[in-house]
Amino acid sequence: MLRRLLLGLSLLAALTASLASAQEIKIAIIDMDKVRAGFAEAIQSKNQLGAYVQDKMGYLRELENYLFVSGPEFQEVATITQAPKTQWSAEQKKREAEILGIAQANEKRFTDLQSKSPRSADENHQYNALQEMLRDRSRDRDKIAAAYQEELRSKSDEVQAKLMTRLEGVITAQAKEKGYALVLDKSVTFYVGAPVLDITDEVIKLLNAATTAQGAGDGGATK
Repeated sequence: MLRRLLLGLSLLAALTASLASAQEIKIAIIDMDKVRAGFAEAIQSKNQLGAYVQDKMGYLRELENYLFVSGPEFQEVATITQAPKTQWSAEQKKREAEILGIAQANEKRFTDLQSKSPRSADENHQYNALQEMLRDRSRDRDKIAAAYQEELRSKSDEVQAKLMTRLEGVITAQAKEKGYALVLDKSVTFYVGAPVLDITDEVIKLLNAATTAQGAGDGGATK
């Protein structure tokens, strides 16, 4: 959203460049890539999202061990394995081991039947049933993955909106204080027919200072 705004301002700058010398328009630019790399809160949020992704990927990999079970068994073990193993109750450990045993036995039977030729009518029936089970549980796993993907998208959008609001506030305050008529994104600014000032470092400094001050305020409120 902010990038589109800055792009629009870039185009506006090109139109007003011819007036710059007469009216002494003050223009500033910002390196958005450098801001993202230097804004401590943005880095922290990126790391938190990365940790979320790694956690969910690990969980989905764990579910791969239980694809040869019934639907209710899969849902049961999916609930159990959402929590770290250190938090499982004795009953949950026992039940997970039982379901894992069922899954492993069914998977072995499926593999044996898959490599056997010819198969009897009963063996074909078993093979088809196990193949359908695998297909259904894979769909169940994919539904869980899709839900996590949507949750990640929501978290990412929320973080981006929060960071952009902070950034826009700092830029607006700086523009008013320093008298900048335009503040442009360096990456989409090709030519400006007037002197410009790069305020990237100052913006990063103000963003981090505001975050530190807010953190101190929040900490003080909880004591």
